Amino acid sequence: MSKTDSILTKINLKANSIIDSTLNVFFPYKCIACGKYIAQDFSDEHRVFCVEHRAFYDECRVFCAECKEKVYTVKPPYCPYCHVSEIFCCCRKHSHAYDGAVVPFYYEGAIKDAIKRLKFSAKEHVAVYLGDALGKEIKARFFGIDFDILTCVPTTRQSLAKRGFNQSQSIAENLGITEKSGITDCFGISDQPKTSEHLGNNIEKDFRLLIKTKTTQIQHLLSAETRRRNIETAYHLNRGRNVKDKTILLVDDILTTGATLDACAKELKLQGAKAVYVAVVAVTKMKDEK
Repeated sequence: MSKTDSILTKINLKANSIIDSTLNVFFPYKCIACGKYIAQDFSDEHRVFCVEHRAFYDECRVFCAECKEKVYTVKPPYCPYCHVSEIFCCCRKHSHAYDGAVVPFYYEGAIKDAIKRLKFSAKEHVAVYLGDALGKEIKARFFGIDFDILTCVPTTRQSLAKRGFNQSQSIAENLGITEKSGITDCFGISDQPKTSEHLGNNIEKDFRLLIKTKTTQIQHLLSAETRRRNIETAYHLNRGRNVKDKTILLVDDILTTGATLDACAKELKLQGAKAVYVAVVAVTKMKDEK
């Protein structure tokens, strides 16, 4: 790169920064799916305080108008384990190691785009909204269950070093951060005040409970049976952890066949866990469902 090109690049970056700063004054919100700027709603009734980030978020400004129409929630009747329509469910062919699942969305449209932005573009603020929506679903579906430990599906050290964060952990960390929640009005999920009570009064957060000890092939490229063989013995309880007689909530971003969640739940139960429930943001539709 020549000196002139370098100067022009710096000028362009500075100009873009000025434009972004100006837009942020009038349109401080970006759609979590496509990244477009969204007009701000200044009324307090639609604002949510994020304790962790010490800031207010406007739950009606999660998606732009176009993307909001592309949010697809999972509707019953569906299998309680894979959240696929009962007509196409294949869980009769094999049992799951986990005891139940909640999945609020289908992995398509705006939710698919939002998860990709979180996962591959390091847009960690997206986890605030996805975590809040998942937390609301946990409260509704797992009501009465007193969880002992909150954890997430781990990633390898190599992947963590490359990406800088674990998207499943980011979602898990945001399950109960708001004092008042209306964010999920935009998702079409029941609107109830949310507190940390839905996770148990004395829940322990341990996002290093499990470790992934081997690099595996990319799951979505494999068949259901190959997925299961691919991740056998990939997950282990971390040294010094005790899960005996514990009820565990395991969080992940996407559910396809449940093979990864099964492998994690199986290891936890082998180590003495009483029960393992899973909470996942989105489930992929089977081809016959679409």
